Amino acid sequence: MTLRTDLHIHSTASDGDYPPQKIVKLALERELSVIALTDHDTVDGVIAASEAAHGTALSVLNGIEFGCEDERGQIDILGYCLDVNNTDLRQRLDEMRQFRETRAEKMVHKLREQGILITFERVKALTGDAPITRPRIGQAMVEAGYVVDLNEAFGKYIGDDCPAYVAHYQLLPVDAVTLIHNAGGVAIVAHPGRYKAPFAIIEEFVGYGIDGIEVFYPTHSDAFRQRLLQTAARFNLLTTGGSDFHRPEPNGYINLGDETLSQGVLDALRQKAAMYP
Repeated sequence: MTLRTDLHIHSTASDGDYPPQKIVKLALERELSVIALTDHDTVDGVIAASEAAHGTALSVLNGIEFGCEDERGQIDILGYCLDVNNTDLRQRLDEMRQFRETRAEKMVHKLREQGILITFERVKALTGDAPITRPRIGQAMVEAGYVVDLNEAFGKYIGDDCPAYVAHYQLLPVDAVTLIHNAGGVAIVAHPGRYKAPFAIIEEFVGYGIDGIEVFYPTHSDAFRQRLLQTAARFNLLTTGGSDFHRPEPNGYINLGDETLSQGVLDALRQKAAMYP
């Protein structure tokens, strides 16, 4: 049986535009059965989403998206069904949150040196209680009239290798997998279509204990999805999918729930999580 699901969603707990409660409301309006909030390097929105969905037909899986990096650049790892109160996980996330704040302050300083006179205080105000992310810096730039949109902010100033860029927290993919497993969760390679040599990465990560691949993703072609499915079968990996929803598209389109999964995939995900402590 195919279900309307979305296992890759971002909220205001990281760099999304909608709070967890609004994500749940939208998911219910679109008749989704299962969602996962997978905010960047934080689980702060998960409890709010679960509480908002309580008593409804919507099931919310605990989730996170770790931004990792190795010699190949950034490689993201999704975690599902993990214990959001796990001590080691919480300690690492607190460390990453503090690093994000220091990093953002350095980026604002670099921008000011280039005549982009936004303030760190304004960036923090736009962020609220969430960890500071680059889109919030970009939002401050748009608000102050220095750029027309986030695409220009990233393309000219705060994107990777741009003048105001500061490297993010160095978390190796293998360490993210270990953190997720130790918190009782399942580790998935996020959006492999974004990486160079994705199949070599997947094969290498099998050695790290990776549990699955995000196959069903908006920018993955049918042919690429088929290759990912074959790779998953070869290594006995789970297959997941989601929209990577942050906000409506410029034309107003909302892709939340566009990627569907079978009940069997969701059952396999939960069964795999039960294997970890």
